[in-house]
Amino acid sequence: LDVQRLAPRSLRERLVRSASAALHARAAHLAALGGRLAALDPTQVLARGYAFVLDAQARPVTSARAVRSGQALTLQWQDGAVRARVEGAVDAPGD
Repeated sequence: LDVQRLAPRSLRERLVRSASAALHARAAHLAALGGRLAALDPTQVLARGYAFVLDAQARPVTSARAVRSGQALTLQWQDGAVRARVEGAVDAPGD
């Protein structure tokens, strides 16, 4: 009779341990994904010294070839932004 009472308790304990282990594994995975996402946060990129370049319509400028002499741009750093006007192209390294 005691064996019959122990069996459900043992199964319940195994179920609780298994669920707890699965929950901890999911939490660790979620934390890792959160870290990867944080590394891609634009403010974190700016904190590393990069700047965003935006055109007059506040669209990202992703290539020097997309910029024309005289064009107004906004340069955004972590601590603020400045307006700039393009004077001309600068030769890229290796050109």
